[in-house]
Amino acid sequence: MIHRVLLMRHARAGDAPRDEDRRLTREGREDAVRVAAALAVRGGGAFRVYASPLARASETATLLVRETGWGPVTIEPDLASGAALESLLAFLRSRRHAAVAIVGHMPEIGQLAGYLAWGERTRVLPLSPGDAVHLTVTVAGEAVRGTLDFHLTPPGL
Repeated sequence: MIHRVLLMRHARAGDAPRDEDRRLTREGREDAVRVAAALAVRGGGAFRVYASPLARASETATLLVRETGWGPVTIEPDLASGAALESLLAFLRSRRHAAVAIVGHMPEIGQLAGYLAWGERTRVLPLSPGDAVHLTVTVAGEAVRGTLDFHLTPPGL
């Protein structure tokens, strides 16, 4: 099966006593909106949106859905910070949607993007807060491979 996959790192977040409670800063919200607006302009149809349960990722996903009209956001515990690459690949293999968006964390989301683009477990695509990458991904049994289509970053818009 071929998927359109959007991987987005959560936007800039502030501090909190617990990591899972860190929320987006004003700048982070602005960055997320700018990237989402750029994605909406590109068109290409709606994505099923999945997000880590951590506040900064779910907030970013909510802004993505609000700006693009995609959604709703599905919170997935398996996408939390610290997820193993194999778990992320299993998550992708299990999706039956033509277009999947995942909002997560570094280094995990960068590892997934690097593996999909280059087929190497040690290659990480460095994503800054708020960055999004689009890949065309082929899932054939256990094999998952992709082609990097574009990379959006808030300062570059």
